[in-house]
Amino acid sequence: MGMTPESSDSNLAGQPEGRSASPSAGSRRRFIGATAGGVGVLLAVQAKSALGGTCLSPSALVSGNLSHPADGLNCTGGLSPTVWKLQNSQGQMVNAWPSGFTAPTFNTTLTDSTGCNGGHDIADPKNVIAVDLSGNPLIGTPVDQVLPGAPGNTGIWEVLAFPDFFTSPSGELMSHLLAAWFNALAFPGYPVKTWHVLEMWQALKGGGASTYCPSSLACNTDMGLNTSDVIAYLTTTYDLTSGLVAVCTTNGSSLSSDGNIGTGKKKK
Repeated sequence: MGMTPESSDSNLAGQPEGRSASPSAGSRRRFIGATAGGVGVLLAVQAKSALGGTCLSPSALVSGNLSHPADGLNCTGGLSPTVWKLQNSQGQMVNAWPSGFTAPTFNTTLTDSTGCNGGHDIADPKNVIAVDLSGNPLIGTPVDQVLPGAPGNTGIWEVLAFPDFFTSPSGELMSHLLAAWFNALAFPGYPVKTWHVLEMWQALKGGGASTYCPSSLACNTDMGLNTSDVIAYLTTTYDLTSGLVAVCTTNGSSLSSDGNIGTGKKKK
């Protein structure tokens, strides 16, 4: 994106365990073409300059310190949770996940849409995930591999695609933290690093009045960020987002966008 960082800690690599994947600018342009199955889909996938010319690390945001001099490195926006969960008709992720992370194996054909009608709602994401010979769901990489203490036997895709299915911890928070983790690995100039994500998760996973303060700061009671603040901040770091918030089955004769997204019984 060519934007200048305004906080030095936004340039730390923060890429543990050797995981890395750096999609080129061209690959991000292909994302729009790959999901543009029709005019409605094209309009629902929006590219925007989310960072608005600034690049604030979590520390700079919390401290309000915008005075760090430029250090010559670029800052790159990332992809939203609704973009990372997009899959094609072959059940493969439209945007390749970072190395070491796998998507689930599906037992039916799915489509991303702005909403599903009653015949195509998915009440439980496990219902569309295939099982192995022992009956274990092929969920892909489990979410607790990234966020310790997250719901067990739950894949990353389930949280990205069905955040409302999870309430404690907040599925919405988890989906944005997972997107930020992927962005940190995929785009070296992304302002949020994996260690930021872990700090946010450890501070906020308990819910309630929990607040997050970057470890580089000594926060007073008025400086911390609550769950809503962190979600709002992470949302500003996305350069590509998608209005295709629903995942629907394609069996049947209609793919009408009327109706609600089926979420089933929410997990506690």
